[in-house]
Amino acid sequence: MITTPYNSRILKVHEEEYPDLFQKLFKNKKKDKKKSIKAVTSKELVSPKKLSKRQTTDKEYLKNDSLQPVDMDVETYYDCINPIDDDDEKKLELFDSLDDHTSEYRTITNTGMYFGQYCNQTFNNVNGVHSRKNFLTGNTPLQCDVCFRTFSCKSKLHIHKRTHTGEKPYACDVCGQSFTQQANLVSHKRTHTGEKPYSCNVCCQSFSLKSTLVSHKRTHTGEKPYSCNVCCQSFSLKSTLVSHTRTHTGEKPYECDFCGQSFTQHAHLVSHKRTHTGEKPYACNVCGRSFTQQANLVSHKRTHTGEKPYSCKVCCQSFSHKSTLVTHIRTHTGEKPYSCNVCCESFSQKTTLDRHKRTHTGEKPYACNVCGRSFARQSALVLHYRIHTGERPYECGQCEKKFSSSSNCTRHIRSVHIKCF
Repeated sequence: MITTPYNSRILKVHEEEYPDLFQKLFKNKKKDKKKSIKAVTSKELVSPKKLSKRQTTDKEYLKNDSLQPVDMDVETYYDCINPIDDDDEKKLELFDSLDDHTSEYRTITNTGMYFGQYCNQTFNNVNGVHSRKNFLTGNTPLQCDVCFRTFSCKSKLHIHKRTHTGEKPYACDVCGQSFTQQANLVSHKRTHTGEKPYSCNVCCQSFSLKSTLVSHKRTHTGEKPYSCNVCCQSFSLKSTLVSHTRTHTGEKPYECDFCGQSFTQHAHLVSHKRTHTGEKPYACNVCGRSFTQQANLVSHKRTHTGEKPYSCKVCCQSFSHKSTLVTHIRTHTGEKPYSCNVCCESFSQKTTLDRHKRTHTGEKPYACNVCGRSFARQSALVLHYRIHTGERPYECGQCEKKFSSSSNCTRHIRSVHIKCF
């Protein structure tokens, strides 16, 4: 039996409960405590030498005791079936209670959860186990002196402190990017090597991170374990839930150090910063056009392939962008979720609402870099700019006359060619 401060505390509790028994057992405690414990535990509580089904701190067993499995929802357990008298049962209860509370927690088969053998509690992850052990043993958890967050072990606290100090001791020897944890560096290196060691057993798709595989599998199972406690909407990813929760709280923790604009997600901030830096890291391998976001590149490539993967279930019209499909569906439902807070007029698209608001504010954010004239709409600036360039992309199919705008071309056809027939 392992001697710990917690064991001593339990001994004291049992001493009060069974004073006579306790005195009898421990009359020679100081001289031969270990021998006394061994005599009780090895005499009655037994397990075969090669048995590995149950983990225990005791190493002394009688080999001839018979054991039978107990039917449980977790891995097989074994109980001694040799008859024992009431007095011995109390002895076993006393000694079992000391080691049982500090024994190993077992993993429930095929669930990834943890089960306490003796407290009958289940835990979602190993952190829950550590917290439970700290509670039982009275151990004070390790605490960060900056943000007061607690940790179950020293190594985790040490890694966490790097989020405050900015220390990143693990550097990639290919691109020089640094990380706070070695595990993150190992994962990052796969972006250079292309290694994807984690494979889905349903569709055989491979991933560089185990966490990405776990998230991917939910697309097959439909599992959404993360639920919003405000609107009860469920999500397959914890990060998506965190981002969603900010729609209720209004929290925008990611701030641009160029213009001060704030965002709910770090990815949105990264994309926004490229409007300041001009960085466009995602390039089309067909026409060479570059984009600030990978999603924009994927959408752009459909202009080359003609792919339209998003189809309307009402009229079967297909679209290359999901956002275009969502907007289109509103033509069937009549939904106009975007409302002006000045005149209460509603719109089916946010961009249309933003454009409408400028009729109230008089804002003209689009300026010509040739003559300085400003416009409320970007499309109006594009048309105006053709005055300077002389560009006329719209051609009449009857007389080959060219125009700077589609509306001017249509007007020409109606006024000149239709009258001829």
